[in-house]
Amino acid sequence: ACRNVTGNYNTVFGFSEPEKHDSEYWKYVFTSKSFIQRLETVTYGIRDGRSISYEEFLTLGFVYPSKAEQTAIARYLDKLSDLITLHQRKLEKLKNVKKAMLEKMFPKNGCNIPEIRFAGFTDAWERRKFSEIYVYLKNNSLSRACLNYDRGFIKNIHYGDVLIKFGEILDVQNEEVPYISNNEFDVSSTSLLQNGDVIIADAAEDETVGKCSEIRGILDTYVVSGLHTIPCRPIKTFATGYLGYYMNSNTYHDQLLPLIQGAKVSSISKSALQNTDIVYPCSQDEQRRIGKYFQQLDNLISLQQRKIEKLQNVKKACLEKMFV
Repeated sequence: ACRNVTGNYNTVFGFSEPEKHDSEYWKYVFTSKSFIQRLETVTYGIRDGRSISYEEFLTLGFVYPSKAEQTAIARYLDKLSDLITLHQRKLEKLKNVKKAMLEKMFPKNGCNIPEIRFAGFTDAWERRKFSEIYVYLKNNSLSRACLNYDRGFIKNIHYGDVLIKFGEILDVQNEEVPYISNNEFDVSSTSLLQNGDVIIADAAEDETVGKCSEIRGILDTYVVSGLHTIPCRPIKTFATGYLGYYMNSNTYHDQLLPLIQGAKVSSISKSALQNTDIVYPCSQDEQRRIGKYFQQLDNLISLQQRKIEKLQNVKKACLEKMFV
């Protein structure tokens, strides 16, 4: 049976009758949504000046079960917390593997062979200037206010999404890409994107400027490149995924660091990009295997993130429903 305690601070915290209370159980009580909501009734002030009335806090009533049930609840929530921590560690390991492979599977500047390579490939990699690999497409300068996620005829890739939301590969069919609200917006053949194009964010508040996404998944949808982006189209054919991962690796991004301009807002220009080096294996099969490897890693990372989110939602629901 549950017990009701009102206005007895020591009993609630187990000081006067410790044999009736499990401290781990009360740890979860005091982080539960129901307790936080009740705490607001004895909290005063605004913003940084908020305080709790001690006298009124002592009047809060608590309903709690037997110590055995308290212990069972606490152990269940502890196991959930441990499981979340375990999956978070797995996620960090996967991210560290990806980070290490992005450094080792592409040749360091000045080299033409990577540190780690798939078996069966021995040829030296090609090194070409950016201007020999890409041609520029047209972008637009539409702000967020000109976009929406509900309806439209033309999808627009905003630089903020490239920096924060999209990964090395942007699958237009499966990612949430906003539409241009103006249905009469005019596009030219030099602004419509194709699969394999690369979109570079040319502005950021830090050194992430230059982050890019390789486009795929364009079927019957018009897609254009928006504000603060540099859309590029490779002149030669590359295997899906290679350019997206290579151009987000430290091997390439380190070339951009001395070219970045600006103080509060960092930016990079088209002319600065022209003389950077693009390094790639001549074999499209090797390119394909590199791209596939990193896509598989990303899929594992996404799967792990979803597991963590589900467990966190379960814990959140339990914290809301397991306490009175």
